[in-house]
Amino acid sequence: MNRGVSLILSVFLFVLFSCEIPPFHSYDEVALAPYEGDMTWITVVDKAPFSRRYDHASVTHDEKLWVIGGYDPTQRGQEDGYREDVWSSEDGSEWTLVIDDAPWKGRRGHAVAVLDGYIYLSGGFSVDGETGERGYPRDVWRSSDGAEWELLTDSAAWGKRMNHAMVASAGTLYLFGGMKDGITYFDDMWKSTDGVTWTRVTGGTLPGKRAAFAAVSDAEGVIYLMGGSYEDIDPDNSGSVDPAWGPGWESLWTYDPSATSPVWTQGAVPRWKTGMRAEFSLVFLGDTMINLSGRANSSFRFSRDTSTYSLEMYTGSSWHTDSLGPPLPPRYSYSTAVKVIDGTEYLFVIGGLGDNGPENDVYRGKLGGAL
Repeated sequence: MNRGVSLILSVFLFVLFSCEIPPFHSYDEVALAPYEGDMTWITVVDKAPFSRRYDHASVTHDEKLWVIGGYDPTQRGQEDGYREDVWSSEDGSEWTLVIDDAPWKGRRGHAVAVLDGYIYLSGGFSVDGETGERGYPRDVWRSSDGAEWELLTDSAAWGKRMNHAMVASAGTLYLFGGMKDGITYFDDMWKSTDGVTWTRVTGGTLPGKRAAFAAVSDAEGVIYLMGGSYEDIDPDNSGSVDPAWGPGWESLWTYDPSATSPVWTQGAVPRWKTGMRAEFSLVFLGDTMINLSGRANSSFRFSRDTSTYSLEMYTGSSWHTDSLGPPLPPRYSYSTAVKVIDGTEYLFVIGGLGDNGPENDVYRGKLGGAL
């Protein structure tokens, strides 16, 4: 093979399969609108004791916030960028290292959920710092304390994937979507009551194959889905164009497991097409769903477009714009968790990719007046 062609092919394969190059580009140099919404936000800590990271996961469990794994491309030498650590905090300010070498090895793009007193962890892209083995594990782990982890299965029926979702609803785990190798996307949905045995959900096929989307369940167990990246992307830095083969990509979709014959149902479209985001979050504070900022779903970059960074709220069955400007610096691939402190419900945003690369800061927001 021609040496030049061989080099180009090697570079292509490295980019495609290594999953180690941060998908980060600075956003355009245009004035960013200020936050003028109804929420109140503070920076809890600018530099948390855990390393800078993105593609990590967070949950609220045992009256604590948890940060689990992720990827820190700033690590060099003997420090592997793929994190296998677990941290906990009661208030987002003081953090405790629970374990720095969890048995599920360093990974990113995994999904976590809490069910019946356990944290469940599934899939992702994993790298063993000692052996160098890497790939997309089809495993499920659980832990009651974040320190001791039990392997439930290393051959889950849903197969290899990362940037998928896993949510708990009415005593059941639902896992759906995701991708592998950067080219294969999924639209399937699976369920399990124990994390061991998984059954494909009839009628659970997603509205379009997607990964890095936002998903959440409400107090009644209804599951919500929005946005994400998709295969055969035509580059668009604002994420303003629906994939030609995907119906209603900018819409909010719902799935109610309690329905007689549940299927994904198309709902309202936010004013600024914020469903065109990827690597963002949908989070409930009380009965209000918060749509936080992300990146354009058709480009690995930030955008000053309101479809990427405005903060939208969903109540009842409709959307309204809380603010055209974001409450915190634009970022994506962060983690979120909701925790009640002294009777007040707070939303925490942790780390992610910002304008200066990966972060280890923690923000806290609430609906209404002073914190």
